[in-house]
Amino acid sequence: MESFFSSTSSKYSIPSSLHQLYKTYQTKSNKLQAIQNESSRIIQKENMGVELSEGQTKQLEKNQDRIDNLEKDILDLNERIEDGIHDIVHGGDGSNKRMKRKKSQEEDGGRARHDDDVDDFYDRTTDSDNKRKRNSSDGAVETEQSLTANWKTLYSSHRKQQELVERASKKCAYFQSQIDSSNGDDDADVFFIQNDFALA
Repeated sequence: MESFFSSTSSKYSIPSSLHQLYKTYQTKSNKLQAIQNESSRIIQKENMGVELSEGQTKQLEKNQDRIDNLEKDILDLNERIEDGIHDIVHGGDGSNKRMKRKKSQEEDGGRARHDDDVDDFYDRTTDSDNKRKRNSSDGAVETEQSLTANWKTLYSSHRKQQELVERASKKCAYFQSQIDSSNGDDDADVFFIQNDFALA
């Protein structure tokens, strides 16, 4: 589809209404990508063990609703654009194809309404499916290797932080012993030691 609109030497004349549909499609796709990125950053924060604030949790829920709506809109726009491209390339007005699709959607809708009558109160798979979707930001499933790599990264980061804390503690203990041993003999020495201690 992108190549059809991006080719400068198109042998077909594309109506402005189809160009407008394509621009709307691109805008909504970009918006969807931005919202998914925002959600993945929040989820990544949660996966690192940081407890999410109430606002962040609400934002995730709001983003999921927006993602669902945008995906439906993008799918509809994609179908309309493909129908338009088909009409331009092969001729015709595309009404026959749209009517068939609309009829099949109405038939599916009847089945979907019937499915709503089924009591799924005790079905806990829907909640876990939604949670799983939320936790996998890019749709990738965590594997043993990816979990091991994440653990190694976190462990090495923790070890480095521990080393920094130990080094700082040793410096503080050293300077404190220097201050204690000076006993206020020379004010200049005490001043420089205290200054070094403050910088440490």
